[in-house]
Amino acid sequence: MSRAIDNLKISISGVRGVVGETLTPRLISTFTGAFGQYVGQGPVVISRDTRPSGAMVEQAVIAGLLSVGCQPILAGILPTPTLQIAVKEINAAGGIAITASHNPLPWNALKFVNDRGMFLNKTEAREVLDIYNQENTVHVLEESLKSIKPLDNAFKYHLEKIIENIDVKKLIKRAFCKMIHSV
Repeated sequence: MSRAIDNLKISISGVRGVVGETLTPRLISTFTGAFGQYVGQGPVVISRDTRPSGAMVEQAVIAGLLSVGCQPILAGILPTPTLQIAVKEINAAGGIAITASHNPLPWNALKFVNDRGMFLNKTEAREVLDIYNQENTVHVLEESLKSIKPLDNAFKYHLEKIIENIDVKKLIKRAFCKMIHSV
């Protein structure tokens, strides 16, 4: 019993566990439904990393969001900061990054992002956890189900932010000067 508890972590940073052992499709869709209920019935951007379990976890996330009336926006494989920027840029209700970061391969995780493109703070995370623990998620009827939409080239938002914050002329000049000095 303690091994299973050790292999599921629920915290302010999200939910992570061993896929198929503690991080099951049911747990994923239930947590995602709680998050969807918390953010309202708007669009929620979903991204994932390259872990083999990512596609399965993504499908459970989609099911949880659809069940509470959210519109899943699939951004594909992205770095988490890129998801955060995309959430803010498209005015989404929130985002979910499917990534276990530094955890070993059997693990995967859900990291929840608010409408400002930030990870949930302590209060927001507690509210999602309260909804999850109450087990009274309000599911929508079929006529209220939303469609799944793609978010093509979400990295463009991140690239635009990078370009806004660097001095391209200075960078080019510096690279050119280094090139001349190395000759």
